[in-house]
Amino acid sequence: LPRLRPAQRSPATTLAGVVSRVMVFSLDHRRLVGLGACALVVLALSGVRRLEVDTFSMDFLPRDHTYRRDSAAIEAALGAYIPLELTVSTADSGGWRNPTTLASLDAAQRLLEADAEIGPTVSVADVTADVIRSLRGTIAGWSEVTGADVKLALDWVRLAGGDAALSNLVADDDRTLRLSTTTRMGSAAQLSRTAGRILADLEAALGPQLQVALSGYLPLYNEMITHTLDDQVRSFGLAFAVVFGIIAVALRSWRLT
Repeated sequence: LPRLRPAQRSPATTLAGVVSRVMVFSLDHRRLVGLGACALVVLALSGVRRLEVDTFSMDFLPRDHTYRRDSAAIEAALGAYIPLELTVSTADSGGWRNPTTLASLDAAQRLLEADAEIGPTVSVADVTADVIRSLRGTIAGWSEVTGADVKLALDWVRLAGGDAALSNLVADDDRTLRLSTTTRMGSAAQLSRTAGRILADLEAALGPQLQVALSGYLPLYNEMITHTLDDQVRSFGLAFAVVFGIIAVALRSWRLT
């Protein structure tokens, strides 16, 4: 004999039933629901404070993507390749021509290059030392270099048409020097920590007589990424507050009942 099929409820009917039961439970146990909601809010706020805003551009690409393979190959063959720019400023215009200042800058560069995350460094101290060696031959160190040697080396660079090279390493104010290096690819937070560590090492090595600051692409990139993600996290919190505020106004009750 044919059998009657049981009545099938539509998804909408099922969902309406679930919502109805939830609403009935909420009304019957207001205090319990309120305490649970407060506990969840407290847990959420405590968890949000521990979140670290970070992103890694290459994580958006497949693992076998050409860019990721090329990046790994470049680092394996050449080392760090992400540009990291810093500026070193003297108190007086032209003060960097002092052999002692150039020696401090050179020593700071060697300190940076000892860091596994940092590649070769370049500054006006390298150009000056190379020219002095070509003019005088091998020198044991900056202790043998005099102010006259530095002046002669810089004059020789200008006579040889190297003004463009010097202008890339010394600003027009004649007191701000460019120190260029590279670092390894990493997330925004990793790059920020590396840059901060390098900045602290340079400040300790150069002392208060020279002012060091980050410059170039890296700090700008980190600021853009950090501010974008921070604003997104804040916007979620603001959206929740606005939504619950509107509901409270509409219901004329802060309990949302």
